Amino acid sequence: MRMKILGLLFLLSLPLANAVQFEYSANEGDRFSVVTTVVQDVYKNNNFSHTATLLNRSSHSVLDVLDDIAMIRSRFYLSERKSTMDHSYELDRVYESMYRRSKFGIHSDAEGFFMPVVRDIPSFPEKELYPGDRWIGKGSEMHDFRRSYSIDRPFQIPATVLYEYLEDKVVDGKKYAIFSIKYSVYKDLGAPPVGKKQYPLSVYGTSMQELTWDIELGMPHLVTEDFHYTFRLSDGQKIEHRGKSRSEFRDDGRIDITSLIERLIRDLKDNGFSDPKVERSPDGDGVVIILEGIGFNPNSAELRTEEVELLTNLSTVLKKYPSFDLLITGHTALAGTELGRLTLSKQRARITAEFLINSGARKDTQVMTDGKGATVPRGDNSTPEGMRMNRRVEIKLLTNFGEAVDIDALRKRLEEAQFE
Repeated sequence: MRMKILGLLFLLSLPLANAVQFEYSANEGDRFSVVTTVVQDVYKNNNFSHTATLLNRSSHSVLDVLDDIAMIRSRFYLSERKSTMDHSYELDRVYESMYRRSKFGIHSDAEGFFMPVVRDIPSFPEKELYPGDRWIGKGSEMHDFRRSYSIDRPFQIPATVLYEYLEDKVVDGKKYAIFSIKYSVYKDLGAPPVGKKQYPLSVYGTSMQELTWDIELGMPHLVTEDFHYTFRLSDGQKIEHRGKSRSEFRDDGRIDITSLIERLIRDLKDNGFSDPKVERSPDGDGVVIILEGIGFNPNSAELRTEEVELLTNLSTVLKKYPSFDLLITGHTALAGTELGRLTLSKQRARITAEFLINSGARKDTQVMTDGKGATVPRGDNSTPEGMRMNRRVEIKLLTNFGEAVDIDALRKRLEEAQFE
């Protein structure tokens, strides 16, 4: 009996083999991106209104790491599928942000930034965890109502988060940890300002998530979510958003922009483009292929017959670079009304995007579109040649900020940023 007791005590003293201390890995120069697809049903006063399909893409770059706290620069592209007939997503707005994140997932942000929406989720306790462990953490969501309700500041809503370490999984030889994450948010926003007819009096929401954590990389791999949010407005309306989201994380590594431009030019020349124009994006977030040779009839979004072959050749080139998401922007010459030019430029981008998606050059979740009207000319609108140059489409291969960053200038610009 004594031997059995000693043996049992010995076994209990052994550490469990699958205990893990979960931490975010971060090194200066690391780059990662997140692509989130959202399908939500919108209800007004308990009656179904419409279904919205959203695509949100964010790029993140670690500027520096000090005392296990990473300074991260981010850009968020929010887009929406405007019609069930379309495959591409129309860009709605772009946010820039900068924040600090500890190795355990706690955020601290530069004042005035609206993104990311979800903060401190997931975050981990400073101890080893075993499958079956549960814990409670603090988090928050940042909601931006400037457009919807003309409110000039975001509302940060606190959340108490329930975590459970469910299990480990091995997929294709790689080990992942699976977590359940659940929380509710509620905020009473108070009485509306004088004269404000429609104002959110309160926000209530619930989120149920499953997180797949990449143990080797020290970062999320996949997050799926079921959510339900209710907004009560000062005019008596109740607006509900019920839906699902899926967020895929990927390690972007480092990209040699100069080499990428050289390879693109070479491939375009090999595929029928006599004088391809490929440039760094002025925003530092990609490489732009300028398609002055892709012609549109005047005042039309319809491709000329002879241009379809060039787009087919472009599709062949883009298939060689499958990991880059695309932002396709349409432009017009200076003709017609401002609203007409903007609408036409968006149509031109969408037609190009649909062609590339249908040809298999990209999945629909890799393509966003935008239109600039005649606001960014490349040629002189007083000449026929200049107008031809301005009737164009630009295709940006998003590369997560490219190469070097002037950190001090970036910080100053972000601190002074004015949000529209």
